[in-house]
Amino acid sequence: MKLSIISFTRRGSLLAVRLGVLLREAGYDCDTFLPDRFFAEAEAPDGGPQGSGRNMEIFPLMGEKAKDWAGRMFSRGRSMIFIGAAGIAVRAAAPWLKDKFEDPAMVVMDEAGRFAIPILSGHAGGANGLARVIGDLTGAMPVITTATDVNRLFSVDEFAARNGLTISSRLQAKNIAMALLEGEPVGFFSDFPVCGSEKDGKWIPPGCSAENQQRNIRITVRQRGDGWQKEDLILTPRALVLGVGCRREIEREKLETEIMAALAEENLRPEAVKALATIDLKADERAILELSERWGWKVISFSAEDLRRVPGRFSSSPFVLQTVGVDNVCERAACAGAPEGVLVMRKRAGGGVTVAAVLEHVEIGWTREDST
Repeated sequence: MKLSIISFTRRGSLLAVRLGVLLREAGYDCDTFLPDRFFAEAEAPDGGPQGSGRNMEIFPLMGEKAKDWAGRMFSRGRSMIFIGAAGIAVRAAAPWLKDKFEDPAMVVMDEAGRFAIPILSGHAGGANGLARVIGDLTGAMPVITTATDVNRLFSVDEFAARNGLTISSRLQAKNIAMALLEGEPVGFFSDFPVCGSEKDGKWIPPGCSAENQQRNIRITVRQRGDGWQKEDLILTPRALVLGVGCRREIEREKLETEIMAALAEENLRPEAVKALATIDLKADERAILELSERWGWKVISFSAEDLRRVPGRFSSSPFVLQTVGVDNVCERAACAGAPEGVLVMRKRAGGGVTVAAVLEHVEIGWTREDST
């Protein structure tokens, strides 16, 4: 999580500098912004709090208003800690709000450092967790107001965010949360082990059931399955590496159509894809680059020599060998891109496109914050 701290008073600035030190020591990418009149004191070799200095990434606000500063942080996707009145933070954030799945986290602290209050993106953005971290570091009391936390229930959106899982439907996520709050049973199923549990990967969140219900949570890379309900919430890890080969100057739409058809035939979700892997001769192919940008997929490329060294049994094409110097691109590239994974889709060819898929090892983690 990338963090930025802002303060408005002298006492608040002293707390901001101290908190910045603690967060950076804890491994966070943290910048601290101070009013101009307090910046010199914080930067002075002997004048500021112990440990202050330019290596702390302290910046003067240069007269910038809180609203404009917040806008910069929103555009950079940086979570924010406001040290001061909550009303200032609310007004500063208001013009930039989109929704809870996109907005960065925001926590407010009073200048005495007594409370840490998440006021924006408590679950999906991680503000609740950030408030707890601040509490651990400074002794401040986290003031958590989200209903699932107050009632000590499972927070599906925080769980998903913590594990990098894509949520299939915001509406279904909301409905699942409401069902848990109202005491309705919710099924919980995972195709992957849930690590950190005391039941060897069979942990079931409080309020959930290991049996199918009207609403269910399913952690999977599959598109469909027996017993699935239309009300189910699908949580998808980004764990597929697609190996791709294609004819030169293929259209992006055609490449996308063939890839989506292959995924559908193999019952794999596009949301599970994290990267496209190919031979270096195709690394600059416009369709591949456009498709990766459209879906947020990385592009990984390998030389023909690298691909030839990939262990395993793959389909072989004399034409491909003569053309690019290796007998198979898609299967070998997928395996090279995820060397510890499993080849879950062998070469599929059509329309000038070849595609294969490797599923990386996936372990889902949970902490007591997800269910307390």
